[in-house]
Amino acid sequence: MKDSTLQNHLKEQILSRYNLDNVTAHDCKVISVDIFEKDKNYISEYNIKKFFGLLPKEGETSPFVLNSLSQFLGFKHWEDFKLNSGK
Repeated sequence: MKDSTLQNHLKEQILSRYNLDNVTAHDCKVISVDIFEKDKNYISEYNIKKFFGLLPKEGETSPFVLNSLSQFLGFKHWEDFKLNSGK
């Protein structure tokens, strides 16, 4: 699968975790706090908004953001998510 498809799958899994169909600015703040409380990884509300398309994204999503979001879902890192998210 292409990374863009996998990133969409990552978004879907995060939305599913919160029982959301789409994300709001407030949801991004909640997600940021939850990630920090669970894994001690700090992803700003701003970066989460960019990841979900609420703000324009310049370039690719950083490996730190992808790793942190993957870890939040219980994977070791982004590569682990890419290998095992469909299983």
